[in-house]
Amino acid sequence: MPVKKIREGFRYQLYDHEGKLLGKHDFDEAGLASENLCAVRKKTLWGYADKTGELVIPCKYRDVSVSPEGLLEVTTVSNQKMVLSRSGETIVEPEDFSFYKKGIYRVNAAQKASWIVSKNSYETFEKVGNDHWIVSKAGKYGIINTSGKEVIPVKYDEILPPSSNGYIPVSLSRKWGILNMSNRFTVPLTYKFERIYPYKDGLFRVVVNKKFGFIDGDGNMWISPQYAQARDCSEGMVPVVIRDKWGVLDNKEVLKAQPYYESVSDFKNGSAIVKEGSKWNLINKEGKPLHSIPFDKIVATKYERYLLYKSNKLGLADKNGEEALAPKYDMIEELGDNKIKVKKDGLWGILDYNENIVLPIENDVVIYDSATGNFFAGKKGEAGSDASEMSGKLKAKS
Repeated sequence: MPVKKIREGFRYQLYDHEGKLLGKHDFDEAGLASENLCAVRKKTLWGYADKTGELVIPCKYRDVSVSPEGLLEVTTVSNQKMVLSRSGETIVEPEDFSFYKKGIYRVNAAQKASWIVSKNSYETFEKVGNDHWIVSKAGKYGIINTSGKEVIPVKYDEILPPSSNGYIPVSLSRKWGILNMSNRFTVPLTYKFERIYPYKDGLFRVVVNKKFGFIDGDGNMWISPQYAQARDCSEGMVPVVIRDKWGVLDNKEVLKAQPYYESVSDFKNGSAIVKEGSKWNLINKEGKPLHSIPFDKIVATKYERYLLYKSNKLGLADKNGEEALAPKYDMIEELGDNKIKVKKDGLWGILDYNENIVLPIENDVVIYDSATGNFFAGKKGEAGSDASEMSGKLKAKS
């Protein structure tokens, strides 16, 4: 269901793929289309139009979105959240919305809602995985499944989410132990462990006599409890503090990076961010620095790459930590789909991760639409008599 923007008044109309106008309505804004419905806005409020262009859900909501299951989640003007069917009928009332989001109040394929257990059965619900919830009552915790059965009785002072292989750390009367999903202890409750942390990369971080070590789900000690601080295991590597500095062990307790650092991040794609003094670098799993000249700062991005700061300029490292763009840009924004929005000398452009030019760095404004892969680029003084107005064009994704 394509959307056409009308220049006069900046309003929108809906068209089919052959360019035929759908309906007689025009809107102040149109959102994404989903299964023959398109989110549309009139003034400040949102609703939905169908494939004929007619409003099927009035524009009376502050916000609208579509769940992965295709349900319409809306926010009213009084800031209440609820769920509608695609025909506009209320499926989940505002008072039950939080239970719906936690999976306790479920909506089936026929868009009928039902409870896993009564919402008054427990005081809190925390979804862990697709089939289980940590629940609490009178200050005690347990786990229920999709049938509402307590697979772990509600009697523990603390309970952590199950690991991927079904191990569950629990605490009772200041003792810690580990259960499996059959409610049997693989590590009996004991005062030995002052704390067990959540499962990460095959191991549990534990505290013994105020020192950190690591065990597996059966209680086997992999890294001895002798370290003042430790991060969780990641990709088989464990940052630890030795003599007030951070170093790195592997999960067999072999020292891979000497304790030179003020900080060490988790490992991603074989590398970790380290800070030594006031300078930053990346190291590999053998503890070798990846860059001969360190940076002023390094920050991981949501696309698992790294922003490199140097002398008030920005560059970018790839997923393996190798430099992809030298630090020469004023701003860098990853757009996804192998595109990077960059600013240099006050002007904007778009590059790919190999620094090939997608849009030359000569624009005063660049707006990217991640849904369509199109971007709007504009320069000052190209809109006729009004030199302050921006003009531009939509360019298809390359």
